[in-house]
Amino acid sequence: MRLPLTGCLLLGLTLAGTGTAAADGQTKAPALSSRQCGVSTPYNLLVDSGGIWLRNREQLPAEIFFHDGELNIDRQPIPVSDADAQRLRQLEWGTRQLVPAVAGVAGEATDIAFDALGATVEIMTGSGRKAREVEGLRRDAHEYVGRTLGRGIWEQDLFGEQFEARIEQAA
Repeated sequence: MRLPLTGCLLLGLTLAGTGTAAADGQTKAPALSSRQCGVSTPYNLLVDSGGIWLRNREQLPAEIFFHDGELNIDRQPIPVSDADAQRLRQLEWGTRQLVPAVAGVAGEATDIAFDALGATVEIMTGSGRKAREVEGLRRDAHEYVGRTLGRGIWEQDLFGEQFEARIEQAA
């Protein structure tokens, strides 16, 4: 069976994630839900003018890079057909469209969460001052999203335990 390059790339990323888990004695089944959709990867993502980078030192391959129809895996150029080069261009274009959209959704979700939190704080405490303090937390959250997703950066650690710790500290 011949898979198109994008299918191989996504399959490879999926298998790389499950292969590492299996090596650790853990099995990881995909989580499916009719209430949410999502794509996940154990790789950090960087989208910049030079291309799309997927990196994770603990995975094999450790680095996947593509730009303008060219593919490199672990800093080795991989020959691709003209059709696969076009698919890589489409994947790059789609990623460049998706990252700002995700940052926009994150900004809107931040506003929804902090609208609810601010109203709850004011109702429960009766203090407008405490509600205004929530606005400072909202600004911090927006700046955080801007420094990461807003600049084309998705790092697992930034939105993992560190992110959770920031939320708990703010609460």
